[in-house]
Amino acid sequence: MTERDLIRDIRVELTARGYRTIKLWGGPYTEPGLPDVLAIKDGRAFFFEVKMPSGKLTRIQEYVMADLRRHGALAECVRSVADLPVRVRTQTGLSRGLRGEP
Repeated sequence: MTERDLIRDIRVELTARGYRTIKLWGGPYTEPGLPDVLAIKDGRAFFFEVKMPSGKLTRIQEYVMADLRRHGALAECVRSVADLPVRVRTQTGLSRGLRGEP
């Protein structure tokens, strides 16, 4: 499986759960470090940087994801569909913590 396949599988899963997904492309006019996938549901933004199991976040990716979190979005690195945060997979707990904790 490639990272491209994983991004597709994650988008399919999120779409099946009612999320609007957008693949964010890197390019000359795109802010460096933006995560790969934006998912929106119920007025909430969820950003996912997709990495293969051995992949590592760059420093700019870590910075951008922390900044997105400071602005109220969920921003996570995921390495599989099962790695999606609990509140995304179950469509519940939007007012709870990242992985379902209070």
